[in-house]
Amino acid sequence: MKKLIENVELFFCDFDRMSLFKPGRAMRYFEKARFEVADALNIYEFYDPEDEVQFLVAKIKCENKIPINLDDRNVSIETEIETPDVGKIVFNQAIVQDGVSKLSARFDIAVCSRKKGVQYRFNPELVERIRNYNMERKTV
Repeated sequence: MKKLIENVELFFCDFDRMSLFKPGRAMRYFEKARFEVADALNIYEFYDPEDEVQFLVAKIKCENKIPINLDDRNVSIETEIETPDVGKIVFNQAIVQDGVSKLSARFDIAVCSRKKGVQYRFNPELVERIRNYNMERKTV
């Protein structure tokens, strides 16, 4: 599995009065990182615009391991993508500082055709692209 690493600076408004990071705010950073992966894979070229394909968050499992303090604003978002199954892509993401995972989450993303009302079957070329992308990034 590969890791896409994106360095970010957390905003002051992401912290509460005790200067601790609000874990719910992590979802915004995780979503942005997932879109970065989708763009890097050029995932949208495999879908017919008339199908109106939707990427829906079906399940989230989040674990707040170590509190993130206001002094820890410069962090990295690590994103791993698993090989897709029928109608589902799984992202494992973490907020990391100095090699220590502080908050992690697993996102099961359902890929559905709005027009057809069914889960989307992945193009074999896209699955291969994800596998190759994972292999290229494995050393990160």
